[in-house]
Amino acid sequence: MSTLITPTIPESLILYRRRQKFNQVRAAAKFGVTYDAYRDWEKPGSRLGLRQQLGALKPHEVCYLKRRRAGKTQKEIAREVGTSRLWVIRMEAGHAPVGRLRDYWEV
Repeated sequence: MSTLITPTIPESLILYRRRQKFNQVRAAAKFGVTYDAYRDWEKPGSRLGLRQQLGALKPHEVCYLKRRRAGKTQKEIAREVGTSRLWVIRMEAGHAPVGRLRDYWEV
């Protein structure tokens, strides 16, 4: 599955931060930059920052990236898969079975 999608630099930073359970302030401190600089690193299309080596992506991470790339909100996806936004949040975080999202994104 990880070969189907390669994270951009900003996406790799976001996934790294999510895996570490860091907010942007804590991630900025870890990388030794200001919050504003780190926030800019995570903006779509940014070529700044340090690509994080993540290894194989987990199914919920692939679904999260596909949603972001499609420009859809969690609320939209929840409505389309017949669940609540909270459940989509839990699925994308890897805290709930991700089957519905995998089916939706054809992962």
